[in-house]
Amino acid sequence: MHVLALALLRRQGIPLKRRVMLLAVSDEELDGFAGTKWVIDNHWDRIRSEYVWDEGGVGTRGIVGEVPVFTVSVAEKRSAMVRLVA
Repeated sequence: MHVLALALLRRQGIPLKRRVMLLAVSDEELDGFAGTKWVIDNHWDRIRSEYVWDEGGVGTRGIVGEVPVFTVSVAEKRSAMVRLVA
């Protein structure tokens, strides 16, 4: 869906105030050490993002009139290692 959104932005020639980038990594559910964290640690100078839109972002109308409303996730999943003794 994100790739489609980027393609539509480009195809429709929508003027943007800032650069839009897509970062797709495979380990976002497990703290991102080999994906997002590595990219930030090694290439932050090329990214310097001000906002992040993740796959959980949803937009809808009808909640507050006809104004579109979008969810923003700041933290939702974390891993926890536990030991169960029975």
